[in-house]
Amino acid sequence: HKIAIERMKWIFDNIQYGEMNFETNLDSQDLNRIHWITYALAIPTLFLSRIYFIYWVSLYTINRTSVGALQLRVTYTIGRLFWLISSNFLINIFTLFLATPYTLNRTMKFNSKYTELEGDLKTFVVKAHGKDLSGEEGSGELMGIGDF
Repeated sequence: HKIAIERMKWIFDNIQYGEMNFETNLDSQDLNRIHWITYALAIPTLFLSRIYFIYWVSLYTINRTSVGALQLRVTYTIGRLFWLISSNFLINIFTLFLATPYTLNRTMKFNSKYTELEGDLKTFVVKAHGKDLSGEEGSGELMGIGDF
C-alpha cells in the first residue's frame, strides 16, 4: 500500500491539465491501520475485506486530490465496487484473461463515471501550455526502470 500511495503521489504531482497542476496531500501512514485490519480479516472473510481496503484507498486518494480550486470526489458505493471487481474477475477467469483489456476499460469507465469535480466551475480557467510532455524523463521513474 505504501508503494501504491507513493506512485499515486508521483502521478498527481507530475500531471497537468493545461497549466493547472493536480495537488494532493497523501500520506501512506494514514492507511497502515486499515491495511493491517483488512489483511488480518482476509482469510476469514474470503478476501472480501480487501475489497473494502481498495474502496477505502480509492476514496482516500481521490478525495484528497484537487486541480486548481476544484476538489475531486468519488461517489460510488462499496456495493458497486464489489460488483465491478467480482464481474471483472469472472470475465477474466472465463476468458482465460484474454478479456483483460476489456475489464481495464470497464474499470476506467467506472472511475470516470463516479468521479466528480466539486467547486465553482466558473473560476476554472485553463490555458494551453504548448509543451510536449509525452517523453518526460519521469515516466521511467514511475515504472521503476530509470532513465530512458
